Amino acid sequence: MGDEIAVVLVTFIVLGIPALGLTARLAIKPVVEALIRLREAFTQSGAIADEDIHARIGALEQRIDAIQDTLQPLVEAEEFRRQLEAGRGTSAATGGGASDDADPTG
Repeated sequence: MGDEIAVVLVTFIVLGIPALGLTARLAIKPVVEALIRLREAFTQSGAIADEDIHARIGALEQRIDAIQDTLQPLVEAEEFRRQLEAGRGTSAATGGGASDDADPTG
């Protein structure tokens, strides 16, 4: 009985372990290579993407500056108009200054 177990163990060690190793290598190697290629692809495209992102951010900053330069005079004109309207309202309420409704003939 003990000899039969030894024969089975030796047979498994001699034939079974190398067969399992070869099977594992054949199964795992393509997966590992695919993961390596995937990592390299992300690394290379990541570097390009970073440069592209920086360029796009720079372009957006230039556009924002141009819009701000365009809007600044409009904001100042609106603020001036509000000041004029506020001044007109206070002078009409205090009775000072000419009114738009006043009759120029008298």
